[in-house]
Amino acid sequence: MTAQTEIVRQSDLINQLVLDRQTLEELGRVELLWMYPPAHRVLGFICKSGFLGNKKFAFKLDQITAVGQAAF
Repeated sequence: MTAQTEIVRQSDLINQLVLDRQTLEELGRVELLWMYPPAHRVLGFICKSGFLGNKKFAFKLDQITAVGQAAF
C-alpha cells in the first residue's frame, strides 16, 4: 500500500488566516504562494497584515506547522 498525499489547492490557501502557534497572535492572511512548478511543490508563502495590507511576512515551508482546520 502507498500513503496518499492530501492535495491542497492554492485557492484553498489564499486569504486564510495565519496565526503564531505559540502566542495565537494574528499575523495576517495568505496573499501569495511561492511555488516550484516542476515539482508541483509549495516552498512557502507571503502573508499581509495591517491597514490596507501594508505589512508583509514571509514564511518558508519548514516554518509552517499546520494548514487548515487541522491546525486547531
